[in-house]
Amino acid sequence: MSIGSQTTNLGLTVVDGPSGSLVLFLDWRLALDGLSSNMSIIDSWAGTINSQITTLQAQRGAIYVYATYSSGTLYTASVDSITSLSAGLIIDLVLSRSSGAGVTLNISYLGVKNVYKVNSVGTLTAIAVNDLVVGRHYMFYYDGTEWVWINATSSDQISINGSASMIPMITAGSGLVSSGISASTITLIGIDGWTTYTGSFVYVTASAITTSGCQVGIFQKGTKLKFTQTTIKYANVLSSDYVAPNTLIYIPVNKDYVVDNAVISNPYYSYSEYPQNWPDWFNYTPTYSAMSPMTYTSVVTEIAMYKINGRTVTVLIRCRGTTGGTATPIIYATIPISASITGDILPSGYGSIYDNANLTGQVLIGENLLNVRRYDGANWGLGTTRYLNVGAIYKMS
Repeated sequence: MSIGSQTTNLGLTVVDGPSGSLVLFLDWRLALDGLSSNMSIIDSWAGTINSQITTLQAQRGAIYVYATYSSGTLYTASVDSITSLSAGLIIDLVLSRSSGAGVTLNISYLGVKNVYKVNSVGTLTAIAVNDLVVGRHYMFYYDGTEWVWINATSSDQISINGSASMIPMITAGSGLVSSGISASTITLIGIDGWTTYTGSFVYVTASAITTSGCQVGIFQKGTKLKFTQTTIKYANVLSSDYVAPNTLIYIPVNKDYVVDNAVISNPYYSYSEYPQNWPDWFNYTPTYSAMSPMTYTSVVTEIAMYKINGRTVTVLIRCRGTTGGTATPIIYATIPISASITGDILPSGYGSIYDNANLTGQVLIGENLLNVRRYDGANWGLGTTRYLNVGAIYKMS
């Protein structure tokens, strides 16, 4: 017969108040006896809980291990909670000194074990120099034989299949592989716009320097140069020719940065429009003349400068001089860099002139000369203070 109700969780039999006085002693005694009794139910539950606790202990989280460097590859640690090594044991390892080539670990005098990582092809391999950095936390598990790094490879490097010094690239599947391109073939441009030239420059003349090997691919027309001869100097490349075993680099002569017959150091080049500290404009010394039989002499140059952008040259001239002889329509001034023209002369500029009055000037360019005329093509007047204030843009030869 029933002697009471049952508890919710374990189903234990309890005697409730009103019916308790009606329960016979024999019935109460039988409820305490047998496999379905309260004591048997409690004992069975305790056994189950004990098993679950044991399982949880076996699956515990990472145990902190601080390992002190001993000698060679060996690090040691004493951890009270680790009394044996079993497969699947996980530790949070911190070293007292960054790793060398290879690491071994002895925890609580349970034996020296190798410490490994997994390389990019899935093979266990020894820890490399500085793979494990002092003071950092690293997760390892014990596989029954050695300690294996859970991160697989070093946190400070990415392991990629390929040859040494090759540039990595991202595949279509977002993986990293070797591109097969050697880093030595890549030229890095500095944040200042200048690229270090790994060769050297040697003086030839004020308008030419040389470098070993065939370098015409680097020193193309318009390339900017920077180098040192006591002070930093700048120049543009007009052209370059390879005459084995050297490359001859031609540069324009200017008044600001004269190339001396001296050692050249710290060579740089740039294809940027405005690399750092690039002067942009250079002063030069033009020579003046006039269409014969007129002369243009006693010339005072106030401005004579040029700039090169790629293969385009811009030149500005402001001067005053005296015309003499028999009047003709053209005054000439040499340009700093030869022009590329298909005919005799080309319209290329603008400006103003003074010829007994302020007038508009017409500027044409020849291969080596700036041609300045009156707007109306008439002859220049003769006399002093004949001004040119002109500019021209043209393609260098």
